[in-house]
Amino acid sequence: MILPELSKMMISSRNTTRKFILLITCVLLFLIIGRFFHIDERWCKSLLTETPLAVSGIIFIVLYVVLTSLIWLGPKDFFRITAALIYGAYVSTLLVYISEVINAFIFFTFSRKLGRGFVESRLRGKMRHIDETTADTSFWWIFAMRLFIVPFRFLDMGCGLSKISFAKYFSIVLIATPFRLFLFQYLLTLGFETVRNPSKLAEHFLENPWVLWMNFLYLVGAATVLFFLRRKKPSRQNLPTG
Repeated sequence: MILPELSKMMISSRNTTRKFILLITCVLLFLIIGRFFHIDERWCKSLLTETPLAVSGIIFIVLYVVLTSLIWLGPKDFFRITAALIYGAYVSTLLVYISEVINAFIFFTFSRKLGRGFVESRLRGKMRHIDETTADTSFWWIFAMRLFIVPFRFLDMGCGLSKISFAKYFSIVLIATPFRLFLFQYLLTLGFETVRNPSKLAEHFLENPWVLWMNFLYLVGAATVLFFLRRKKPSRQNLPTG
């Protein structure tokens, strides 16, 4: 009885290791491809502008999800800038929001299926305690990280590797994502000449004080989250031994 059980454990361990190696390989591959991949900007813009909004919106979401899932350097910024210039702040926010929600599902599931088993099998002592603590992290702490400071892709994959439930994380994604996206999409619609020119940007803020307050509150929120996250780190003396 012991030998069959031991054999199953060894096979399971090898499978989780293979999955984790596949995960790391894919991540490295996605990063490498981004350095050589080139988007035909003219073709993409003409495709989105020469079709009705309902059709171009679907095309945009498909291109965004497919390319930003497989290529991690470049396409995301290009599509967000293009969407802001073509659709404006509100429509572009909606399209990017739908795309990022789909991406969150993909990256969380991808990380959970390929990496969680390996991570869980290697956890011992203090690391297991940290994993349990992460699973019990307050809804609002993860919400704040999603809203303010952590890049979406890293948070999606990091939570996929952790013990956090999919339902908890996905509900946070749905609620926290829109405001952060809208803030940046709105700024992108102003154009680089305005954003990079302090005097023009200040003039726009004076004409639209609500934009100034949104940015101010966002920066204050980000600084607050960073401050409390630094204080929240578990000290060594509070971790269990063994």
